[in-house]
Amino acid sequence: MPDKVYSLIIPTLNRLEGLKLLYRSISSTNNIKILLIDNGSNKETTDFIEQISQDQRVFVTFDKFNKGAAYARNAGLHFAFDGLKSEGIFFIDSDVVLGKDCLDEMIAFQSKNGGAVIFSQDQRIEGFSFREFLASDFKPTFKKEAPHTSECCFMPKETYKAVGYFDEMFYPVYCEDMDYFYRIKLKGGKLLNCQTANHYHLGSNLLKEEDEFTGYKQRRFALLEEYYKYKWGGEPTQEKFKKRFNSDWEGFPRI
Repeated sequence: MPDKVYSLIIPTLNRLEGLKLLYRSISSTNNIKILLIDNGSNKETTDFIEQISQDQRVFVTFDKFNKGAAYARNAGLHFAFDGLKSEGIFFIDSDVVLGKDCLDEMIAFQSKNGGAVIFSQDQRIEGFSFREFLASDFKPTFKKEAPHTSECCFMPKETYKAVGYFDEMFYPVYCEDMDYFYRIKLKGGKLLNCQTANHYHLGSNLLKEEDEFTGYKQRRFALLEEYYKYKWGGEPTQEKFKKRFNSDWEGFPRI
């Protein structure tokens, strides 16, 4: 029987330095595939992606313009589950660096917890510097109530079958993961923090980003917050609706 396949879904847009660090940190004893969905990066970034595409674990798709984080993750979900027949997937942001055995620890923890979605814990929010995180004697800190985000998490195929795709109205980014995780909870799914998996989220302040795009994202954030409240009756963690837009209409897509 062939090894189970686990796929990493990594959307990226001009995050070259972060992407290099992430790629070097990917390590696993499991059968890992790396799905890079480029959202219209510059030539320097796409040249690097083409270079690492020689790695037999790596699958790449290029878009000419930014179609958004939700679209990129949906493209990854489709290929991972319908194409590669993956047992589970990791959502990993391109400005994340994985800690030692991060992927294997999440897979092992998920196997003991049924269909739960598993979250690695960000050592940056614990107050560590990136230099400390990279030290050979680094000892991570874990909190049971750490926040749930899509920057580094593991999801089994059962969850995908139950919940479906991301809502691409959350464009270009913000709230799409909170929307997805709330829908998981509505389906009875569990969101669990793994006490043995850790990563470091470099974040936009440590990586270069065009000022114009940063301003656009900030303006969109306010609109997406309003859309989220319209869809679920409250902002994230304060939802009131159990159905999208508080409606029984069956014409809504599976988002």
